[in-house]
Amino acid sequence: MTSKIGRAAKYAAILAGLTMAGGAVAQDGDTLKLGYISTLSGPAGSYGVEMLNAYNLGLEHTGGKLGGKEVELVTGDDQAKPQIAIQLARQMLQRDDIDLMSGLLFSHVGEAVNSVILPADRMVVASVGGSSNLAGAGCEANYFIASWNTDTMFEAIGAYLKQEGVERVAAIATNYQAGWDAVSGLKLGYESDLAAELLVQLNQSDFGAELSQIRAADPQALVMFLPGGSGIAFQRQFNQSGMQETVDPYLATFQADETTFGALGDAAAGTLNAGPWNPELDNAANKKFVEAFNEKYGRNPSILAAMAYDTVLLLDAAVGAVDGNVRDLDAFREALENVEFDSVRGEFSFANNHFPIQDFYISRIAKGDDGTLRNELVTRIFEAKADSHTGECQMK
Repeated sequence: MTSKIGRAAKYAAILAGLTMAGGAVAQDGDTLKLGYISTLSGPAGSYGVEMLNAYNLGLEHTGGKLGGKEVELVTGDDQAKPQIAIQLARQMLQRDDIDLMSGLLFSHVGEAVNSVILPADRMVVASVGGSSNLAGAGCEANYFIASWNTDTMFEAIGAYLKQEGVERVAAIATNYQAGWDAVSGLKLGYESDLAAELLVQLNQSDFGAELSQIRAADPQALVMFLPGGSGIAFQRQFNQSGMQETVDPYLATFQADETTFGALGDAAAGTLNAGPWNPELDNAANKKFVEAFNEKYGRNPSILAAMAYDTVLLLDAAVGAVDGNVRDLDAFREALENVEFDSVRGEFSFANNHFPIQDFYISRIAKGDDGTLRNELVTRIFEAKADSHTGECQMK
């Protein structure tokens, strides 16, 4: 596998210790040009680099190939900005003539990439970055996502809070599509009104006013969707406020795992989170992944890493089913819809909207005997769960 990488992404990759060969490989019948756009710099850059690390690990495990075809990974840093993502997508089509697109992190950036890639008759197989629109009325025949729709993760939190009899719940989320989806999903699972519902700006760093509003609402639980640096800043300020003594915090797993443990410190211990994966899941693919990631990076992988790694395994199976001819969209779509592979999550399939059907778990951050933080598996809250938008999807 070789890779072509832009200046900003290359800088982020060097900082993260990624090993990627520079320069392009001439396209031939045995080479698959795979576009990969993600957020590799800025406040959320650590998320994107974590995923790229795992994506490359997956490609190592497939011998640098997908479905038997050598992979040229053409990588770009969207900086979490839709306009930059659009420029990168156009460049990858016009200059690199990519065969399909993968990667992605933020939902608003993903929709921007789709606006360029899908009309060009290329498949998008995203690792992360889904939205309720893409899962529902805006579903696309040539768009698949390997991870989740944000609202389903928070629906799992809401269902757990209802199950546990928590009576007063507040929510704080970033004011963009994924944040709206998070609050919507929480309400769907909790099935009761919220004590407080706050929306804040992307990359906000001072939460004094919001913390005062939360204190006034007197919740038993606080559910947070604040990705990137904002989430770390808020959790620090929340802990400093003393409210953690009476208010239990809940997050999506990608806000409460190895990507944030270092910044949050021991104060994160006890925090509950929801997601479709945990390092402790007992299956062969997961054990291989967790062990290999630990050997390479000295710690457990995050859930974002797991989704990126699984995307590679998924693509390896689907690309192989069409003998590498991913531009035969009808055949490739059918292969993806019926894909069978050994997922790190165990059972995996796609719903009619091309979002996963999968189990969801509640995990708790705990401090191990060696002093390191890790996510302990608490319970499975949903089994073979499709998101709530499948009925809205009339596939084009």
